[in-house]
Amino acid sequence: MEQHGKEFGIRWLLRRLGICPNAYYNYRKHRKAGYYAQKEIVKAQIRHIYHAHNGVAGYPYDNAPMKRYFNTLKNECIYLYEFHTEEALYQAVEEFAYVTYNHVRPHSHNGYRTPYQARTDHKYGN
Repeated sequence: MEQHGKEFGIRWLLRRLGICPNAYYNYRKHRKAGYYAQKEIVKAQIRHIYHAHNGVAGYPYDNAPMKRYFNTLKNECIYLYEFHTEEALYQAVEEFAYVTYNHVRPHSHNGYRTPYQARTDHKYGN
């Protein structure tokens, strides 16, 4: 009886005020259902926004690593030299990408190691 004392107190009060107890509890249940329905709507909107922007070109948070790479490529390779042929440009970009960027240039993200060193250290558990 004591664990249900609060509930019995509310029922007694509702009857004294002339309110049907079932109407009161149905109202509370309805409000709770409305809350959960609204919560699901908000979750669905968040999922929609996430999936709408995830992986889409132009979304700044997805493109940040590539923007950083192309900025480095332009500042450390393309803007420093004058290329007379398209083949020379392609060769310089390829050399920068596969040699300079991955094997020579250290990165703060990798603890000032090159990406190649970080990859091999991770692969061999060092």
